[in-house]
Amino acid sequence: MVSQAQRPSRAKVVARNVGPWLVAALALGWVFHSVNLAKFVAAFQHAPLGALVAASVVLLAANWLADCFAMYFTFAWFGCRVPYRELLIVRAATYILAVVQYYVGQAAIIAYLHQRRGVGVLRASGFILFISGINMGVLVLLAAFGLATGNMPVRWLRYIPFAVGIGSLLYAVLLAVKPRRLAAVRLLAPLFEMGVRGHLKATVVRLPHVLVLVLWHFIGLRLFGVEVPPLAALVYLPAVFFVAALPISPSGFGTSQNAAVYFFLAYAPGGKEEAVLAYSLALTAISLVIQIGLGLCFLPAGRRLGMRPEAASDEAEVSAALPGAALEASHD
Repeated sequence: MVSQAQRPSRAKVVARNVGPWLVAALALGWVFHSVNLAKFVAAFQHAPLGALVAASVVLLAANWLADCFAMYFTFAWFGCRVPYRELLIVRAATYILAVVQYYVGQAAIIAYLHQRRGVGVLRASGFILFISGINMGVLVLLAAFGLATGNMPVRWLRYIPFAVGIGSLLYAVLLAVKPRRLAAVRLLAPLFEMGVRGHLKATVVRLPHVLVLVLWHFIGLRLFGVEVPPLAALVYLPAVFFVAALPISPSGFGTSQNAAVYFFLAYAPGGKEEAVLAYSLALTAISLVIQIGLGLCFLPAGRRLGMRPEAASDEAEVSAALPGAALEASHD
């Protein structure tokens, strides 16, 4: 647990809570400054919103099930067997906690593992760090696959396959060598325990979760008339997810819209950003409504399982520092 002396000051807490909303407001202001509001409204009017909502409900439910499927096997490989039904409850309950501050949702999972399953806080944080890293790795691999098989107009993205290959090789060597100082760090120990084979297995079980997310956004783009080729979507959507996952705005508001316009403007009707912006805001809004609904439904059951949000505050200080932990936040 984090001692009183280690707790952040009031000013830091306020900055952490208010700062992301300021960033979101500035980012949205920037993306809207060149938008024709009449065309933006028309993009919503011409989109089949009923079909979009129906597809979103089905695919976000599948995303939730696939996320818990991957977590079930990953935790089991760490020697922590968690009933799948409990994971569904806990994961859904964290959605409402993650809406304002994503790391609190992560911390609630850590608190659950600690209180209900007896896993040490740092070790449980290592589990989350590993899962976050696998999420990031799957996104990068998908982007690299799309780049290797397609022709992308954004030139700097073409270096991703080379970077992925070199980075994966160096990381595999590090896992095989297991430097004593790194392997002895309790937060990093789970990564070395899994080794190369464990990382590959975790990637396989995580793939359905990420592919469902990509499919949902691809359908959303098409329903708003943004005709992105499948391989291009495979490259650009992970990039949008990365930007949305940066812990600088709540649920990626503003930042994800700017990223979507940057990457998908070339495929928008008439080369105008209104359709892309409408797609991005629609999916963000739908995602938030569904997440809040699931969270409200399952938070009481989560509390009965020992997942108390107020007990996650200390774990949150650990979780907040996890590199790449927010990469699960891309419209879960």
